Amino acid sequence: MLPSSPIDPVPDQNNVRDETFFLSALQHIRKQPLGRALHWYGWPSCPLTETDYFIFSLSNQLFVVLLVDVDGVMSMNGNHEGLLALAEKANGIACLMPMQKKASTVKGAKAGWQVIEAGWGLMDAMTVAPVNPPDLVSTDAVAMTPWEVQAYSSQFLAQQLEGLGYELLPEATPSANRRAIWFRRESYEPEWVVARPQYGFAKSLLNFVSAKLWSVASYESRLKRGYIADVTFKDPRNEKKQLPGRQLVRGQSYKAIITSIRRFAASDTFGPFN
Repeated sequence: MLPSSPIDPVPDQNNVRDETFFLSALQHIRKQPLGRALHWYGWPSCPLTETDYFIFSLSNQLFVVLLVDVDGVMSMNGNHEGLLALAEKANGIACLMPMQKKASTVKGAKAGWQVIEAGWGLMDAMTVAPVNPPDLVSTDAVAMTPWEVQAYSSQFLAQQLEGLGYELLPEATPSANRRAIWFRRESYEPEWVVARPQYGFAKSLLNFVSAKLWSVASYESRLKRGYIADVTFKDPRNEKKQLPGRQLVRGQSYKAIITSIRRFAASDTFGPFN
C-alpha cells in the first residue's frame, strides 16, 4: 500500500460531484483581465475536476487554488493541508476561492455557483488577503520546478494522445499529483503512459506512432500495458537547439518533442505513482 499524500483527497464515494462547482470557477478566472494569457495545468478532456484544486500560471507566477463551499454543502475533494503541500511542491502561491450556490435572478433558471470575493475571487490561503495575480507578476526569470516540468510534459503528451484520436480516461484514484495518463485506443483495454522529462539531449522520434512498441504486438499483450515516454524541449529562439528540463523558465513557450517510448518494466524506479 502506497503512503497517502496530503495533496491527494479522499473522495466521498457517496457524493455525486456537481461539475458546475468547478467549471463556474474556471469560467470566472478566464473572464478576468489577462485571463487569456494564463497557462492551465490540466488538459481539456481530463482536467483535475475530480479534485477541488486547479493550477494556473501568469507570466512568472504560479497559483494553486482550492475551491471552498462557504455553506459546507458540497463534499470537498481537497483540503487546506493539501493545498499548502501542493503549492510548496510547485513553488506557487496558495489561494482559496470561496464559492456559494445562489438562486438565479432569472425566472425559471436553476441556482448556480457564484464567486464570493471581488475581482479574481482569490484569497491568500495563509493571510486571507485578496490576491490579484497581475499585481504579483515581475520581470524576474523564475525556473520551473520539477513538478511544473512534469506537469508541462504530461500536458504535451496528453495532447498528442488526443491528436491521435485516443480517448483520455480519468484515473481510478483522483490526484492533483498525477503522473500516469490513462487512455484507450479503439476497442483495446485501458493503458497508461508516463511522461518523463528528458534532462539530456536525444534524437527526436519522427512520428509519435512510429515507435514499434505501439504499432505492433498482439491485442492480448497490450492489455493493461504501461509505457514511459521521454519528453524534451526546444529553445523557442532556436528550434534546432534542445533544452534540458532543468533550464525551463516560467512564462516561456516551448515546443516539446518525444524522444523515446518504451514499455514500463517492474525494475523502473520512475513510474505512475512516484
